[in-house]
Order: sequence, then C-alpha cells, then structure tokens
Amino acid sequence: MHYDWIDASERTQATVRRLSEQLRRFLDDKVWMENRRVFDLIHSVEKQALRLRDEPGALITMELDDTAVPVVLPMERPLYRRTRTTGLESTPLDAGVGDLDHASLFEQLHVDRDVLLRTVLEQLGPRGAVRLDDVIAGNPLEQGLAELVGYLSLDEPGLRVTFDDDARSRVAWAVGQGDRVHRADVSTVSEPAEGGPEGSDDGLDRVADIPVVTFSRGEGDQ
Repeated sequence: MHYDWIDASERTQATVRRLSEQLRRFLDDKVWMENRRVFDLIHSVEKQALRLRDEPGALITMELDDTAVPVVLPMERPLYRRTRTTGLESTPLDAGVGDLDHASLFEQLHVDRDVLLRTVLEQLGPRGAVRLDDVIAGNPLEQGLAELVGYLSLDEPGLRVTFDDDARSRVAWAVGQGDRVHRADVSTVSEPAEGGPEGSDDGLDRVADIPVVTFSRGEGDQ
C-alpha cells in the first residue's frame, strides 16, 4: 500500500506540474498581448504628434488639475463637538381682537381663462382664423391689461395662437374709477405708438403696442 501511495503522489505532482506550465504559458501570452497593446498606443501617439508637428498653426496643449499634491494632516481635522441644543418655551396663544379691513380680500383681480377661451371660440365660429383685434372689438376689455395678457397666454388644445412681429397692433382702453374699464378701442398701426401710455391722441388712459395676434384652429379640429 505504501508503494501505491508513492506512485499516486508522483502522478499527482506530475499533473500539478503540467497545470502550472499551462497556466504560466497562458499568463505569458496575456502579458505579451498587453505589452503589445501598450506599444501600439505609444506608436499611435507618436504618429499623431509627428503629424500635428508638420501642420501649420498646430498647437498641442495639456491641462493639469493642480501642480501640487493636497496634503491633509490628521491633526488638522477638528475634534468632535457636541451640538448645542436650545430649549423652546411653549406658551399658550391667546386669541387677539383687532380691527381688520377685509375689503382687500375681495378686491383681488382674477381673469377667468375659460371665459376668454369661450369668447375666442365664439368669435372664431366656422371661420379658419380670427384676429385678436376682432375679438376685443366685439368683447371690450373689462379687466384691462390683465385680461389682454390672458388672451396672449392662451395655450389650449385645438387652439393655435400666432404672433406676427412684422405688423403691430395697438390695443387701448380707458380706466375709470376703481381701475374698472368702461370702454375699449382697438386699432392696427404699422409702427409702434410713440409717447407714454397716458395722454394719447384718442383720449385713452392706457395703450398697449403688441404684435398682430391671430387665433386659428389646430390640426384635426373641426
């Protein structure tokens, strides 16, 4: 039995020796391929550098993040500091009595975009397009500039808003007591209006010079 064990150990050592040789050859081939790849990259860089050297006006630059190595010593780090806590006094709140003017809560200006959209669609009707001038001429502004901005900012499915910067439109309205508009007038001009918004030739208080705006139906709408 001892001689059988000796023969088995010799065969095992021979097998391990052959595996080691095969593994070494594999690693040598892999190292050779890596070295070959490194040399190919170096030759490629050299060729590119030589090609750029001969070209007129060629400039080769290289950027470095920093010229020194940042060094942070352990003793430079601050020690742990306990966070200070601040106590809060919780006292009951007493209901106060005050003379408040609630009128300002009811004077907020709100422009209903749904109403503006319905107005545009009614003016549009079966036609393919309608100008903002015609819409305002049939429905005078009641909320002044806020309502005009509401018309300009309409962005609804099925409605296309087109701005023509080559032509100008002059929208004017009069402001009465409490900033309530009592009448409106629309006129189209080829050049922007000169002068301030007040004291115009038409005797109106507010004038807005805007591009010609056209409302039309989107694709696929009847």
